[in-house]
Amino acid sequence: MYREGWIGALLDEYERSINDFLVWSNRIVPSRFEEILDTNTQDPDCRSFKSICEHVVNAGHGYNHYLERYYLEINAKRIRVNVTKDNLSEEMRGMFSNTERICGQLSSLDEEWLMVPFQSDWGQEYDTEQILEHAVLHVMRHRRQLQRFIERLAKEH
Repeated sequence: MYREGWIGALLDEYERSINDFLVWSNRIVPSRFEEILDTNTQDPDCRSFKSICEHVVNAGHGYNHYLERYYLEINAKRIRVNVTKDNLSEEMRGMFSNTERICGQLSSLDEEWLMVPFQSDWGQEYDTEQILEHAVLHVMRHRRQLQRFIERLAKEH
């Protein structure tokens, strides 16, 4: 079943990207979850399965925080979680459940208001549609990263 409207379409794709991410994360050998796999990167969020997974979940909470703060005008505390191999699926689905709740509230707002851009902490401007699109692609990009690490490790055996 498909959700309604452009927000619904983006939620459908976000959920799909999360499901794909979780399929690949299920292939991670638990003993390698925290192992540093990329010693060359300068990005601490991309060194291990743990850092990637934690980054993806916490970024999703960050996108939710922007939506609440700028469009719903709620001054909620930003959520940050510690992700383990065991709680990854639960944390990812919980983050997405919050996204669904927030988007349900956004759906009742004036569409012109939802297209007013805000500035992210990293300097990029987004409107509601753009931040949700960014959220989808962010998960997809890091799913690819997980996949590449998993395939590389499989070749080592």
